[in-house]
Amino acid sequence: MIRLVRVSRCSSLWSHLPIVRALRPPQLAWTRSFGTLDLPEEDETVALKVTFKLYDINKNRELDFEAFCQLTNTIGMNYSESEAREVFTSIDDNGDGKIQLNEWVQFAPQELAEAVKSYRDVTRVKIMKRAKNSPSPMSGSTLKNVFPEEEETVALKETFSLFDINRTKELDRAAFKKLAADIGMEYNDIMCEEVFNEIDANGDGVIQLEEWVANAPQELADKVKNHRRQKKVRVMRYSKGSLSSLSLPS
Repeated sequence: MIRLVRVSRCSSLWSHLPIVRALRPPQLAWTRSFGTLDLPEEDETVALKVTFKLYDINKNRELDFEAFCQLTNTIGMNYSESEAREVFTSIDDNGDGKIQLNEWVQFAPQELAEAVKSYRDVTRVKIMKRAKNSPSPMSGSTLKNVFPEEEETVALKETFSLFDINRTKELDRAAFKKLAADIGMEYNDIMCEEVFNEIDANGDGVIQLEEWVANAPQELADKVKNHRRQKKVRVMRYSKGSLSSLSLPS
């Protein structure tokens, strides 16, 4: 029987993680040319969020025990039923029989979190090997289909940076309210405060970039992604129109 102790990722214990990570093999960069199989290091929180969403079939930001077992078996954590139940219970902080996304990110045991990240890295390398050896290389749209969650993460980060005026990687309430209004989220003051507090996991009154990526509600994340797509389309149309209006000297 294994004994698990619930420890928040925000506690002082996790301050030692940089030392542990420093001992790991260095991560290589993923070049734009796809001439190598190098991949960027993916933040552990992002890996947890992405993997969670793959098994959140109903898109309600919850995993039941069956989905949790499917996830852990896929990434190679060969828990017995009793061990799986014990780990599940340790993550289910509010005891409602489901693991919410914020519980998963905050309370997943470190061994499990590292297994999730390793599985993600291995899977991405395999896909890039297939792309390299394929007679017809993957196009950008194909890669988006392989990694649909990556587009959402990029959109969240880019949108965050637009409203991070002081470049502190933080958004205060005023900046968050402007962001929400810009992408078309019709929040009143009460709703805006509730969503802000949901994302602000450590309760310090500002939203850090890591909190934004990990805790943004799905409806908000979808809105950010769609807003970014629409802006890119408008830019492409404008560029196309500008080029067509040019005349070359005879």
